[in-house]
Formats: sequence, C-alpha cells, structure tokens
Amino acid sequence: NNYKTILLEIQEGVGTIWLNRPEIHNAFNEVMISELIDIFPKINDSEEIKIVILRGKGKSFCAGADLNWMRGVANYSYEQNFHESLNLSKCFYAIYTCSKPTIAIVHGAAIGGANGLLAACDFAYCDENTVFSLSEVKIGIVPACISPYVTKRVGEYGSKELMITGKRFKGQEAENHKLVNKSLSPDELDDHVDSVIALLKTSGPKAMSQCKSLLFNI
Repeated sequence: NNYKTILLEIQEGVGTIWLNRPEIHNAFNEVMISELIDIFPKINDSEEIKIVILRGKGKSFCAGADLNWMRGVANYSYEQNFHESLNLSKCFYAIYTCSKPTIAIVHGAAIGGANGLLAACDFAYCDENTVFSLSEVKIGIVPACISPYVTKRVGEYGSKELMITGKRFKGQEAENHKLVNKSLSPDELDDHVDSVIALLKTSGPKAMSQCKSLLFNI
C-alpha cells in the first residue's frame, strides 16, 4: 500500500482496490493512472488474490478527470498530450486484461472517464441513485480512451446516445443500456456483490482466467 491515490485491501481471496481521493470524489490524475497501471500486473502475479473489486472511498465512485490536472494538460504539447492519453489507455487496458475476475461497485457518481474504469471490469454493479454521465462533449473533448470499453458494453447506438448528448442518467438507465450489469438499492448492493463473489469462488481460478483469455481472443 505504498500508493498515494489508491489502497489495496485483501480479505479471503478478494483484493479490493479503493480509489482514495475522497475529498475530490476520487477524480483521477496522472498519479492515480500510473498507480492503477502499476498494481494490476502485481495482482495478476498474486496467488493470494482470486477476485478483484474496484470501488471508491467517500461519496462517489469517481468524478472523472481531476480538473486541476486537465487544466495543466490543456497547455501540454502534442507529444505530452499523446503520452498522457497513452497512459490513460494503458490504465483501462490493464483493468480489462486482468487475469482475475474484476467487479466494479459504483455509487454516488461516475462521470466522464470513470465510465471507462467500470466498463473495463468484467462485472459492474451500481447503487440505483448513482449519477452517470459521459460528459466529455460538454467541455469540448471526446471520450476517446474509454470508447472501446463503453462500446463493448453498450453497443454502437447506445454509445452514440450517451456520448453525443453527454446527458446525465441514473442507475436503472445505466442497467437498461447495459453499462452496468445490475442497478440495486443501497441496501441490496453489497449483498448482491457478495453473492456474485460466492459464485465466483466455486469456479476454478485458472478456468476463469482462460475464459477471459478465450473471449479476449475471439
């Protein structure tokens, strides 16, 4: 846990990665991106961790990109912007290609790039009161790095609706779009995730990993 913006807790074979910038709703910056890139290969190599959970400390899952970081990026050269975008893409890819089953637990808000974090996970469950938005168009940019993962979940035309309008919507609509597997009440969310974890624990770890590889290579 020598990280500045994330925490890892391990209990009974489940590794929970907490986004840990609650004072700014877990908005990500270059440090969080780098730390997520760093931790997933270690999780892949861990014999102790069988299942991975991604969630946020405090009031929100993730508010997207840290605006202070974004202001700095606006002044970057093309090469610097390319490097930052490449790192963000590597972050989502590290989650997507994790050899262990990954579960996003989403609450509060999932704005902009946060939707890439949850869409890159194998399973995503949300509190029905969560506010979602693929809001990039509202500030004159496009959701480029998250688009492969969102489109895999939502499909082309659902992605057009969410990305081009940048509208805000809540948990049930996220489920209807298949952005999340299921939207639940706050009281039901953790119990439902526990039931999914229990089910995963009855499956062979290597078999689950090979299933992920099989689907990746289709």
